[in-house]
Amino acid sequence: MAEYTQEVLQESYNTIETMIELLEKSMIRLHEGTSSYVLLGNKMKAFNISRSLIQSELHAVQDDNSTKEELEAALQVIDSEKSKLEYAPPQMNCCRKLKTLLIRQILTLSVASTLLNKELGQLA
Repeated sequence: MAEYTQEVLQESYNTIETMIELLEKSMIRLHEGTSSYVLLGNKMKAFNISRSLIQSELHAVQDDNSTKEELEAALQVIDSEKSKLEYAPPQMNCCRKLKTLLIRQILTLSVASTLLNKELGQLA
């Protein structure tokens, strides 16, 4: 399993915090009960679990109480989001700012995926 530096973990934590804030703003605009609302809710759960694991890794504390099913669902969402970003349209590479954001998000989701797999391995 890959070990990440404190700097990478901190950057990943900051990035996932920003991603969660954007999701929260998006959820306000959606109507409860719609498929978009449910999908966004699932993404929020996965990102929150990932944030918790990154924070635990940063502070070397084991405090995540997620079940195996929750971790597996989160891993599926994180991997899906990561693959979407990896195959982002070429227009996303047009300017340095968007490209940097894309790279940070992919790195963050890679860290989250690794930590989710590590946590699942410990539960097995």
